[in-house]
Amino acid sequence: MKKIVTALLLIICNLFYAQIIKGIVTDSMTKKPIPYANIVLVNGKGIYSDEIGQFELDIKIVFMIR
Repeated sequence: MKKIVTALLLIICNLFYAQIIKGIVTDSMTKKPIPYANIVLVNGKGIYSDEIGQFELDIKIVFMIR
């Protein structure tokens, strides 16, 4: 029973820790936005920026149970 309660608590906490990363990809020299740039995280997941260089990436913090 204790393991089930702990697992449910971790799942519920995981839902509350959702984050959104927003930004604009710009050229470092000209400071102009870069359309359709590829944004990739360390885990290999990612997205493309839109036609004006903006992106929005939903992130969830994953709890690791040992």
